[in-house]
Formats: sequence, C-alpha cells, structure tokens
Amino acid sequence: MSDIHLKIFYGQSSDLVVESKSKYDQFVYFHLINKNIKENNKIVIKYSLEEIALILCVLRKDLFIW
Repeated sequence: MSDIHLKIFYGQSSDLVVESKSKYDQFVYFHLINKNIKENNKIVIKYSLEEIALILCVLRKDLFIW
C-alpha cells in the first residue's frame, strides 16, 4: 500500500490533502504547484472534482472512478 492519504471535502471547492511525507509530493508539486498551500506539514490543494478524479487515477492506476 502507498503512504498517500487523501481527504476530500465536497462543497464550493474541494480540498485534497496529501501528507508531505508521501512519495507522490513531487508529482503534486510538479503538476499543480500553483494550487498548493502548505499547512502543518501537509499540502492542501484546491481542486475541482474532475481534477481530483484525474489525480487519483494517476496515483492509483488500479482505481477507476467513472
């Protein structure tokens, strides 16, 4: 299992929280650095639901959301 931890909150906008120790940090920073805000060793990024679906499919290739 990967060490990635996701918390998704539905509403006006969504937050995707990724623990900063995750090996996927580089991916998140590289693709979405303009959306990231660092809070207490976590990376909080504002996403649309479509972006959340895309990021989850890339990080977990065995995960199908459609």
